[in-house]
Amino acid sequence: MKKLKITILLFMLSASLLPAQRMIIDSGHNKSVTALHYHNQSNSLISADDSGLVNIWDLESDKLEYQLDTGLYGSIELKLHPEKTELAILVNRPGYSALSVWNWKTGKNLFTKTLSTRPIQFDYSGKGKFLFLARVGNPSIVLYDSQSGREYSYLKRLSGLFSYGYIGSTESTIMTYSNSGYFRYFDIRTSSLKNEAPTMEDLSDIQVLQTEGKRYILARKENSIFMIDRLSGDVKDAMTVENMLSFSIDQNRGVLSVVKQSESGRLRISHSSTKGAFFSPIASENYLNNANRTLEDMTADTGFFRITDRFRAIETINNRVFLSDASGNIWELDKTTFSPIVYKKNELAHIQDIEFNGDTLYILSENDLYTLESKFFGASGTYSTNRLNDLSMASMKNPIMGNSKLESYEDGKLLIWSSENNGKGYVLYDPENNEIIGENNSYSAALDQVKVRNSQVLALESTGEATLSNLQTGIREFGFSALGMVSLNFLDDSTLLAGKSLMKTSKNPLLTVQLDTGEITPFDDNRFLIYNILSPERGNSIYTAGLKLKEDGTISTEIRSHQKENPSEVTTIYSKKGEWINSILTVDSSSYTPTLYGSITGRDIIKIRGTQRRTWSYDRNIENMFYHQSVLYIINSDGSLTLFDPQKGIKILDYYLLSDENWISINAATGSKPVISDRAAASKINSFSTTTGRSVGSSFSIKTLAAPES
Repeated sequence: MKKLKITILLFMLSASLLPAQRMIIDSGHNKSVTALHYHNQSNSLISADDSGLVNIWDLESDKLEYQLDTGLYGSIELKLHPEKTELAILVNRPGYSALSVWNWKTGKNLFTKTLSTRPIQFDYSGKGKFLFLARVGNPSIVLYDSQSGREYSYLKRLSGLFSYGYIGSTESTIMTYSNSGYFRYFDIRTSSLKNEAPTMEDLSDIQVLQTEGKRYILARKENSIFMIDRLSGDVKDAMTVENMLSFSIDQNRGVLSVVKQSESGRLRISHSSTKGAFFSPIASENYLNNANRTLEDMTADTGFFRITDRFRAIETINNRVFLSDASGNIWELDKTTFSPIVYKKNELAHIQDIEFNGDTLYILSENDLYTLESKFFGASGTYSTNRLNDLSMASMKNPIMGNSKLESYEDGKLLIWSSENNGKGYVLYDPENNEIIGENNSYSAALDQVKVRNSQVLALESTGEATLSNLQTGIREFGFSALGMVSLNFLDDSTLLAGKSLMKTSKNPLLTVQLDTGEITPFDDNRFLIYNILSPERGNSIYTAGLKLKEDGTISTEIRSHQKENPSEVTTIYSKKGEWINSILTVDSSSYTPTLYGSITGRDIIKIRGTQRRTWSYDRNIENMFYHQSVLYIINSDGSLTLFDPQKGIKILDYYLLSDENWISINAATGSKPVISDRAAASKINSFSTTTGRSVGSSFSIKTLAAPES
């Protein structure tokens, strides 16, 4: 084994406690950053990626101040409350659209509303009392209380389709725009028409300019941007930008920044003043440095440049220009070179999977495999973090790289399989000798699930094709397919249990498959989708999670327990309204009455033991969960690992692996110092006083012993 570093940790410190502090790891996004917005009230830059992770950056210190892991994955749009530390997220993905409101200081979800149709536009009113959306439907404008989500009866009588709305600071009138080319002003409470003005048709990306008396809008049509008087509808000025990608307005200074792209994919940004309701070019040097030099002898734009990945968003504010890309990076234009430099990037080695073998914990990231050894991991009964004092750690390269998962088998060997459609399949790996001892690349599609039992590998491909192969040789021993099959597991050594996705009005999505005869037998089940099957080797029960269409037309998520000897003998042990198709299950089957743990919404932890039920709220989005020796190990969607005590219902610690192979451990005990592997990791810890909210210095404990490579 190639030991890059041996680390000795002391997770539980009894002395040198800190004053009450809130600590956060200063890291960017690992997914495409689809939204960048400036919050004037708090002087913060808000960024959001398509996994629903929202970061709040303090622009005074350029530190990450708050983080919301909402779990609202999909196409993300963001709007900010003008006066409070609150934001509204509009999320869209196939078959699902929702509006969700959060307070980023408290981490509280104020409300989430599932929407029947995807809105065209949404926003807060001028002072934040209302949250409204424009949609294709009747009524076209829907108005909510921004704090409770209560839907108002106002504007229900408006006729016509509106693609844009704006409610100013008086919050008594709404301005609407129709693609037919009309501005109309309505009294919010009476719906009476107060004014209308014809203007250009088919405008998009409409924004009300907050300077110049808020009288004008900027809007796009094809490759042109127009400045339009929103009272008269008259076009005051226009500018055409070939190959325009997007634009942003510095609402404090009235400066327009436009991004365009060359045929080779390089970007260029130009700036224009909107003073006097006209577009006047401003040199990048002038805007970025808040200078007043004349434009003569200066380049008006930035010149062409490249960023790491596809451009996603731009935000300009107070002479600063921020860009984001599809790799999760946030860039800022340098005030001297006018080229982008990385403002924030992902600093974490995203933990993808874990496995246990005796006293060893294996942690898999995209690039590396980490081996942690301690008596803590092998101890049974009540855990004691004092046993972590002997922990050592080594790392090596992930032999399969990319999106991958772990399965352990005999003598500490690992099966590492790829979930990417790249023909990698899986490898058999000996971590002790850092050696690949076998592989199977015979799969025709991406692997969705892999299970190992009795020297056999059960694999489910994304096409619905299932195969059972010999672990050592990779020779296919059995195969079958079922239309719509999305989940699969061993029922016992001779039988498989499979789950399908059917039409909502269909039933019986569960079926058994006999390995000796190939016989497929469906059995009664009134759900229409089974997306998760948990089959512990110990115990007499198997668990399935799926969706059920109820008589009133609503959908519920149901977890059921089946007897292994007769899986049609079933008990519903949990039900929750809504379509929670990413529910996670794990089980403690060490006693006669098993205890089932899981997460239904991604931000909760459930515990089911017999007739007992317990639910805890959780502060971030859960990606996976494992029960091992009295502890829940939780992989969070931000890439960190949390240890949780399911007996007391409290967090033990958060563990972060950094991309430079350092790590940070933050103990949940109030006042405990974070433990880090090296002083360099301290720069990634942002600490804030829980009483004043101000940034404070970080105190930490270093527990590292360097070791030579061998």
